[in-house]
Amino acid sequence: MMGGDETGKDFAMGEVTAIDAPQITIQRPDNVTQKLNLTQETSLRKGSDNITVDDIKRGDHVFVGGTLQNNVIVLKSVQVIPPEQWNACKARSSAGTSLRPIPNPIRRSNNCRPGRRLGRSHPP
Repeated sequence: MMGGDETGKDFAMGEVTAIDAPQITIQRPDNVTQKLNLTQETSLRKGSDNITVDDIKRGDHVFVGGTLQNNVIVLKSVQVIPPEQWNACKARSSAGTSLRPIPNPIRRSNNCRPGRRLGRSHPP
């Protein structure tokens, strides 16, 4: 996905504590406060809907990905997480497992990759 997959360096999740566009601040589950920079290229989503920074509120829970520059994540994507997914992620992180959100149950199989036709067998 993005770089070395280290929490706080190329992805993070947490509760939005401040919004001062183009920067948002989150409190991660490990109680670290992290500043995140939005750019014009940042993808903002809530479920399958595109949103704007004005749609993100204090108290929202987000999963973000980007690159670390000068101790701030420059965001490529922001996903507002629904409460049930946030609770599951928080439980997983406190158990010492991955901080990544539970994957979307609707995932493309190998047969749905671009350039592949359904119903045909392909050599491995």
